[in-house]
Amino acid sequence: MDGCFKISRNLIGILYIRGYHSSQSIVLNTFNRKSGKAIATEVVGFMGGAT
Repeated sequence: MDGCFKISRNLIGILYIRGYHSSQSIVLNTFNRKSGKAIATEVVGFMGGAT
């Protein structure tokens, strides 16, 4: 699962899953379209878990 979407005129958000096997986190990265620089990285959720 991943996706790229426009947040505002100058911001783009990329949503993706990070991690493998039993535990993954859902991450949202925000980028400035003009400079290409990352503004923020936030973990917005988790899937799975250790047993």
